[in-house]
Amino acid sequence: MASPSQSSLATTGTTNAIGGTSTKVSSGTASAAGTTSSSGSSGTDSTTQLLTKPRLQELVREIDPTEQLDEEVEELLLQIADDFVENTVNAACLLAKHRKVPKVEVRDVQLHLGGLNIMTNA
Repeated sequence: MASPSQSSLATTGTTNAIGGTSTKVSSGTASAAGTTSSSGSSGTDSTTQLLTKPRLQELVREIDPTEQLDEEVEELLLQIADDFVENTVNAACLLAKHRKVPKVEVRDVQLHLGGLNIMTNA
């Protein structure tokens, strides 16, 4: 197993006609690739969704077994999680591209999250 500083993410980015970006993430060692699409929408694909409703409900039950989320709150939290991951992967890809390397490394993600003051011990 690679150490955290040697780990990398393979990403496939898709830019739609209105400038939005959709990114698929997989672990392992591979290069990042981008394609352009004329599609105007970027719907959420359930096969690439990192946080699912059942997993979100499980997380809520771990905190408070009696608590339940409204449907709208679940949808909002799932969207926020997807947006966070997408933005983080996109920023990490840009940092790797800036370094002129073909793969995203942990330090790219750490640098982006550190700039957001999310990771203070990176």
